[in-house]
Amino acid sequence: MPFKSYALSALVVLPAILAGCGAQPGMRQVTSNTLRARQAAPSFQKDVLPLLKNNCASCHNAGRLFAPLPMFEKDGTPRTEAISGNIDRIVTAIESGRMPPRKPGSISPDQIAMLKAWAAAGTPVD
Repeated sequence: MPFKSYALSALVVLPAILAGCGAQPGMRQVTSNTLRARQAAPSFQKDVLPLLKNNCASCHNAGRLFAPLPMFEKDGTPRTEAISGNIDRIVTAIESGRMPPRKPGSISPDQIAMLKAWAAAGTPVD
């Protein structure tokens, strides 16, 4: 095959390859939206952790046998993987009114929205 044919093939194939590598306009927007959500996400240490410690730690710790989701160690250290991995389950339990059973209504709609925003941002732990 002559050189001209290789060069022409490269000009035809190269844009197709680049298009498949994420150079599409929509991909850039998704990345920007994700970054914005993470930048605007509530802080785990300042927002999420105090809420969960005040409302959940007394039952949901490694020392309590009746609470099925231990979110804290016996000494109060948060189990961040358990919290992050189960945030949808936690929010659902709060919204349904099942949690916290000893303090019904103690978590406000704004606090629930904050937990949802943290989950939407990918549960970043700072």
